[in-house]
Amino acid sequence: MPLFSKKGKTGSKIKQTVSAQIPADEKMRQEVAENNPWMSSKKRHIDVYQELAFSVAQWRLATFAMLALLALSVLSHLSLARSIKIQPYVIQVDRHGYAIPVKEMDASDIDARIVAAQIGTFIINSRARISDVPTQLVFSENSFKAVAGESNAARLLNDYYRESPPPAARYPVRVEILSVVPRNEGTYQATWTETVLAGEGHEQEFAYVGIFSVVVSPPSDYSRLIDNPLGIYITDFNIMRTH
Repeated sequence: MPLFSKKGKTGSKIKQTVSAQIPADEKMRQEVAENNPWMSSKKRHIDVYQELAFSVAQWRLATFAMLALLALSVLSHLSLARSIKIQPYVIQVDRHGYAIPVKEMDASDIDARIVAAQIGTFIINSRARISDVPTQLVFSENSFKAVAGESNAARLLNDYYRESPPPAARYPVRVEILSVVPRNEGTYQATWTETVLAGEGHEQEFAYVGIFSVVVSPPSDYSRLIDNPLGIYITDFNIMRTH
């Protein structure tokens, strides 16, 4: 029994000695690593690459942020470009050509004589027939520019051209406007004659009267400004032949 007890004590001493040597070995390895130039160089090399990786990540975030700001700026400029509104101005000049007042144009600035001229032009463009087909097509296009879209006038004009297409006209037709007078607010009465030139000196003249409803809507975009600068649109009409 004593022998076994003694042996057990010796084993415990050996374990204590080994455990006491472990921290000393670790400390020695740390000192060797600190004094080893190769290990120090490796540590500095790893630190440099870690700093570079961190910088790359920061610059990547900054790049994404700048791209987001650029996209936001482009979208805002596109929105502003699409929201541009054209406002016509009425400029009155004296007999020497100098401008007197300048103000934004509205419906009240359109004189009845201007509306009458627009109606007369519409009658000529839609009712006259000439032998030059390209010019005739221009007349037809201009007549559509004078009517309001999705209005009864547009429907009636489509039906008229469907029944009597301009290029299929057998003889030229000359239109002469006799009068265009206002009846009440937004309504005008026009009278005109249409002379069919049948050839060899033969002419047939017909008289017409028409009632036209007009609305004034100043253009707010470039395309409407080019097609109809004053914004005078025919919304409805009724034409009758008198003789």
